[in-house]
Amino acid sequence: MPARPAQSLGSGITPSVQPPLLTVEQVMKMLSVSRTALWMLMRNQGLPYIKLGGGRHAALRFSSDSLSQWLAVREHRQSLSA
Repeated sequence: MPARPAQSLGSGITPSVQPPLLTVEQVMKMLSVSRTALWMLMRNQGLPYIKLGGGRHAALRFSSDSLSQWLAVREHRQSLSA
């Protein structure tokens, strides 16, 4: 079946296909860190996250693009200080 072109949303905006958001558990596994270490990265190092819902039990998700950019910045800083 041939791929269909993306439909325009009007005013020149074309939707892009985004990968699904990552869960806390997926990011913990990707970074090989504990839950506590992940929270510290979020609070102290600016790891970007998305909070879905309100309160203490809101779901947290991570954009793979934002995570990749965040890691690239840290990798670049690390190479400059070495």
